[in-house]
Amino acid sequence: MNLRSGSKTQHFNTKKKAKKSHAPNKATMDVSTLEESLKSMLTDFKTDLSKQIEGIRTDFGNISTEMKQIRHDVKEIRHSQKVAETSIGEAQERIRLLEERECVNTSMLLKLTKEHKEMSEKVEYLENKSRQNNIRIYGVKEGLEGNDPVGFITSLLTEKLDIPPEMIQIAAAHRSLGQGSASGEAVPRSLVVRFIQWNTRQKVLHAAWSKKDIRIGESRIYFNQDFSNTIQKKRSRYSQMRKILKEKNLKSHIIFPARLRVFFDGNPETYDTPEEAAAHLRAKGILEREDEMEPQVRRTPASTRTTRHGRRCGCPLLVPLCVYTSFCHSRGFGSPPSLKRNRGEKERKRERGERCRDGVKRERRERVREKRRRERREKGKEKGIEGEERERERKERKRKREEERRERELKRKGGERSKRKSREREREERQMRRGWRERDGGGERKRVKEKRRKEEGREGGGERERREVKGERRKERKNKRREMSEKERAQERREKKGR
Repeated sequence: MNLRSGSKTQHFNTKKKAKKSHAPNKATMDVSTLEESLKSMLTDFKTDLSKQIEGIRTDFGNISTEMKQIRHDVKEIRHSQKVAETSIGEAQERIRLLEERECVNTSMLLKLTKEHKEMSEKVEYLENKSRQNNIRIYGVKEGLEGNDPVGFITSLLTEKLDIPPEMIQIAAAHRSLGQGSASGEAVPRSLVVRFIQWNTRQKVLHAAWSKKDIRIGESRIYFNQDFSNTIQKKRSRYSQMRKILKEKNLKSHIIFPARLRVFFDGNPETYDTPEEAAAHLRAKGILEREDEMEPQVRRTPASTRTTRHGRRCGCPLLVPLCVYTSFCHSRGFGSPPSLKRNRGEKERKRERGERCRDGVKRERRERVREKRRRERREKGKEKGIEGEERERERKERKRKREEERRERELKRKGGERSKRKSREREREERQMRRGWRERDGGGERKRVKEKRRKEEGREGGGERERREVKGERRKERKNKRREMSEKERAQERREKKGR
């Protein structure tokens, strides 16, 4: 029985062992496949990771190159901005100089215009003054005087005006300037006669005006005063108007320099300009149409054109500023402006000069403000990509300057410690003063002051330390005295006196 049972048990154990040996083979196979799969996954992961790292590196390289390019571009932009700012500053400076120069030139031009007006008036006055002994004879044909105009005029005056020859004193005689014509169709030039005395000239004129109709052959001659070209042009503007007045049996004559006087039933009326005379005569019904007036007096488009100086006149000159009253009107171009307009023009010119001066001051203030703004902007720009290092350097420089300043202050005041001790000593003195007033009325105060003077007069580092130690002891005694009661203080005083 035992053998059988033993054989059975042995057979059962071999079966179990066979089953056990088959199970580890499967496990080893699973582990190996798992290891292989893990290895393949790991290799795949490594390859993917290396590829990603390479891509990141390339991206970083591209980013770094782009950043370098951006920094380079920013540097160029800053450089160009600085160049532009400097050029703008230079342009502003040039504009300021040009504005100042324009103000000076404007004031100078106004001054020169005023001087020109005064000088032209003086020249015109002197020219008319030099012609006051002259007369002009119109209508004498060219060539009748021959080579002796003085003798011809003397014989003419004696024959036509019945003036004795001894009374006629002619200084000179000649034809007026201009190109003469031998043909009778052209208007002959006038004869200019200069007398030695003004009285002779007046007698000749009165005799000629009283005779009225004086002829040489078939041509009628006229005697008149000799004026400058400017006054002649002004007086000639009344010629058509006077012709109309003569047709209507109205007496008129021209007063020096160029004013028209008209007699209405013995009542004279004087007009300063042709426009004023035409308006009054038209209102009275004497002039019915504008065609009856002189073309120079009518306001034609040519005479009302706007010149560069902004005035409506017939002046052919194109000047940068209006010199209408001083030049154009004095030479007979267009109508003069009103007094109100003249006054307004003067005020505007004065205000223009004041604005120029104020503009210069304002421009200086603006330049200072612009400079400060530019400095603030530059400080703000320093906080950019490359401005951090500059900011750190600036702070470091500021810190060094602050330390140097503190060292100088310490050297100047003898050190921070002595300063603190002096403050403490002053505080103690203030506290002691409150007690001095209560105790001995100032005796202790004097003693402390004398002691302090002696201490300050001494020299050496050891004295300073002893003084500090004494101060600390004094402070301790003071604090103890505050904590003591009245009885203890009285006992301490008695002990001091006993010592």
